Amino acid sequence: MSNKVPKDELKNTLERDPKLELRGGSQSLYRVSSSLAPILQTSETTSPHALKRVWDYIKVHKLQTSTEKSQILCDPLLKKAFG
Repeated sequence: MSNKVPKDELKNTLERDPKLELRGGSQSLYRVSSSLAPILQTSETTSPHALKRVWDYIKVHKLQTSTEKSQILCDPLLKKAFG
């Protein structure tokens, strides 16, 4: 089973959510896993949008170490999503 969303559903989703403006990169819409959905707060998204939402989550919850910004401290939701 593929996580890729059919093109007609992609068009409908983009009409519903203008924040999903597509600007290059992967423009395919994917279904989000149940463990990642609470972080992304959506059930389907593009790859670039998912990455942005994960970084937003990390920054809002202050999960970067203060000395080394490339190190991420996993909270329970991130542990569940990424193992």
